[in-house]
Amino acid sequence: MNSPGEVYYALSPLLSALSNLQEPPRVWVFLPPCQFATGREGGTVWQLPLVERVFSPRETVTYLLGFSSLPLARRGLVLFLGGDVFYAVLLKKRTRYPLWVYGRVPRFPAWVDRYLVRFRQEWSSFPAEKRVYLGDLLYSVVLQEVKAHNLFPPGFPRFLFLPGSRKFAYSSLFPLFGQWMGVLREKYPEASFALGLPGHYSFCDLPPCDFSSLGVTILFGMTSELLSEADCVITVPGSNNLEIVYRKKKGMVVFPIAPALHDLPVTGFLSIVEKFPYWGKMIKRAFLLRALSRRKWLSLPNIVWDREILPELVGEISPQCLVQKVEEVFHRGEEDFREEIPQEDVALSLARMIEEVFYGEASS
Repeated sequence: MNSPGEVYYALSPLLSALSNLQEPPRVWVFLPPCQFATGREGGTVWQLPLVERVFSPRETVTYLLGFSSLPLARRGLVLFLGGDVFYAVLLKKRTRYPLWVYGRVPRFPAWVDRYLVRFRQEWSSFPAEKRVYLGDLLYSVVLQEVKAHNLFPPGFPRFLFLPGSRKFAYSSLFPLFGQWMGVLREKYPEASFALGLPGHYSFCDLPPCDFSSLGVTILFGMTSELLSEADCVITVPGSNNLEIVYRKKKGMVVFPIAPALHDLPVTGFLSIVEKFPYWGKMIKRAFLLRALSRRKWLSLPNIVWDREILPELVGEISPQCLVQKVEEVFHRGEEDFREEIPQEDVALSLARMIEEVFYGEASS
């Protein structure tokens, strides 16, 4: 795994479930190279239960290429939780452990021993002989009890802004957030506002932007707590989009086409093109705009279920346009998400699967 969302929404609940087994396994976490990573995932992983070792991207590549060795146990399992599955295949080759892949469209099927299907809608995409329906590990985070903290300042409705974990976008997003909060305050004079940021950041990581006149509460590492209290969530595309749906909260996903679009990390051909002097950034921006125009949805819930579960605003988003969309969100009726929401603790189910691999029949 290689992003804050995968650490918080997949690895963390799984390790919590594994730590409750009678004989918890030893856990090593390999962080693969990824231009979408923040570089701080390792520090977050070290704080999780059962973790014995964390391999940085450089250490991961060094081991996969055979330039270092490890004292491997006789039995083991490679569990892929996110990133590029190619690195997991290389890890399987090096360790000769079985490889389980969670939540990704099938690649390298000859090397994968088990596909753990995340969404029922994707079931038919996986090889019949290797697929097992698991469900969304993120739902296990939602099941955890969230204590009332009264994190928002006094006022109603309570608006929560989530800029995601990609710090490169903050310098463009924060001024927009300030503008939107201002017009929302005009529309809802008694409103309160909060800004939720990942726990691995601090005020030193934020661009200069003064929210004090709006009385905005800024909190780090309290996303789930803030979500549980919010009346409307305004966020960018990311893992938290699913948490909003699972918590049955009203909200919307925004993707403003700002000048900073040229700073968006990319892979493949575009990662080479963007390095060309002068024209590279312009070509990259044009490609991204064209790709966005062809996409039906940007939010993961909308993509998975191919309908507008979370309203989206993409492009040049004026304050008036945002206020209008907020009004529409508040007037939307309560949707029935029974098909979308898992019915059990998914992390516990996966922990029991792993327990069976190592110890036979899972203990009660």
